[in-house]
Amino acid sequence: MNNLQISYLDHVALEVNNLDEAVQFYTHIIGLALLDTPDSVKSNGVQWLELNQTQALHLVENKAAEPGKISHVALNVSDVEEWKNHFEEAGVPIQPPKFQMYKAHRFFILDPSGNRIEFLKWSD
Repeated sequence: MNNLQISYLDHVALEVNNLDEAVQFYTHIIGLALLDTPDSVKSNGVQWLELNQTQALHLVENKAAEPGKISHVALNVSDVEEWKNHFEEAGVPIQPPKFQMYKAHRFFILDPSGNRIEFLKWSD
């Protein structure tokens, strides 16, 4: 087992109630780019989005999806306050963390399906 290594997190998949609405939110509000998603994947209600050059977000439509209360995606950002201002200007409600973590400045938002997204910056 010592020779087995994980190179990086490749992607995160989130269930969404409405794929079109979720794609609009993640591309227009958060600013992610669409990835070339194979037709066989798209036809099954999935859209891939680029988080960075090695990581992706996969949105999977499930009209009966119930968002988790604890599960979430956490995005490390360069400026937490700038992101918070961006969401406030876009009319996206900000949720403070339920508890403060030492050495992390953070907040949460919900996507249109109710999935939690954490935006954070670790302090030195």
